Amino acid sequence: MNIIITEDGLYSKQPFIDELKKSGMSYILVAKPTDHKILFEWVDELTGLGDASEFKLKDSKGKRTVYQWMNKVPLNGTASADEVNFFQFKTIN
Repeated sequence: MNIIITEDGLYSKQPFIDELKKSGMSYILVAKPTDHKILFEWVDELTGLGDASEFKLKDSKGKRTVYQWMNKVPLNGTASADEVNFFQFKTIN
């Protein structure tokens, strides 16, 4: 049976991710802009270059939801940084 680890922002650090990879586990981890400044700088830059994929929805009440994702984004600023797949969504009233 495949296992997918889900954790909050305390665990979205390279040493923990490296252990998950060594164990062959998939993972979904939270990353906050205040804790992962370089990751979010990459996301902003790649979005500006048009490298992000997006899907937008608007409901009957006018609320919009924007889903955005991209692959192979460096987790941090080190030379050995893990490349992660990034996903976020925003709800706009």
